[in-house]
Amino acid sequence: MKIALLTFHNAINYVAALQVYSSQKAIQDLGVYCEIIDYVNEYRKNAYNMFEHAKKDLKEKKLVSFAKYFVGFLFMNSRRKKFLDFYNKNLVCTNKQFTSSEEAKSLNGLYDKFVVGSDQAWNYKNHSADLSFLLDFVENDSQRVSCSSSFGLANIPDNLKNKYVGIREEGGLCE
Repeated sequence: MKIALLTFHNAINYVAALQVYSSQKAIQDLGVYCEIIDYVNEYRKNAYNMFEHAKKDLKEKKLVSFAKYFVGFLFMNSRRKKFLDFYNKNLVCTNKQFTSSEEAKSLNGLYDKFVVGSDQAWNYKNHSADLSFLLDFVENDSQRVSCSSSFGLANIPDNLKNKYVGIREEGGLCE
């Protein structure tokens, strides 16, 4: 059996690092081959980019915030290197990096199950409402699995509710 795991596999965050490592290890300890889908959309790519945050705040004339990001730039780059070294040594990821749901469709037929999981994997604020984190690219519904996924939110905006409950635009429920 082959499993593809979609989670935050490159966050510069201790809890996320432990979660992705332990999730993959737990699946492997069951005797199952598991690869993490190297999925990084544009939003996730810049999530820990202090330079991009500083540039945005400077444009918006948020000078105090700009200064904090600017000063934090050196610290974050050092921290990023340590996390990426850990990930490169300890995780088995797909050879190809995917940046969109459309690209990820090419994974169909290569795995028996697709698992999404992590604290706040379904939080639209963490990935800019990217439906890949709902495994929308997986063609066979029976291959979709959620493990410890959460929203981390009290409310979901009305414009996203239909996407989360699986209602198609035609009005019918997904089976």
